[in-house]
Amino acid sequence: MIRGLRGCPLVEIIEGMLYGIINYYQKRHAAAVLHSTTVQTPYCNKMYIWMDKAVAKASQHIVIAMGTHDNRFEITVRAKGGVGRETTLVTHEVNLGRQFDGRAECTCNKPMLLHVPCSHVLASLAQVGVSSGGYISTFYLKENMVQTWTWEFFWIHGSWRLLCVQ
Repeated sequence: MIRGLRGCPLVEIIEGMLYGIINYYQKRHAAAVLHSTTVQTPYCNKMYIWMDKAVAKASQHIVIAMGTHDNRFEITVRAKGGVGRETTLVTHEVNLGRQFDGRAECTCNKPMLLHVPCSHVLASLAQVGVSSGGYISTFYLKENMVQTWTWEFFWIHGSWRLLCVQ
């Protein structure tokens, strides 16, 4: 975005950054519209890439059911390399609640921060036989991603404005 602007005057740097941002928005909008019209899936492409990686990782976890009323699980993650004393097993606790209502808590905090199920939650859901679709935030739906990139930049009376085009 600011490549090639280093030795330029400040006004030119700011305009170059603005035009770079506009170009970025145009590319992202075009990619989102193309994906929403050609691929018949509810979520955006990056979510499917994320979920494929998380499901592959979840298949290597050891899942132990711990709760009687709540759906609590202890997830043991495989050891990450290391030699001798350096190999440690990491465990996470997952709470899916009493009903499978799309809310999940994990000690890694990824479901709370990213609003997508982490590999530990996916391993727990696989143990119970519940689909992971309800645990992905509606933010990642295709129509919401297209809406994110539909803003227009334009110049009015000496200042730049941002307008959402419906």
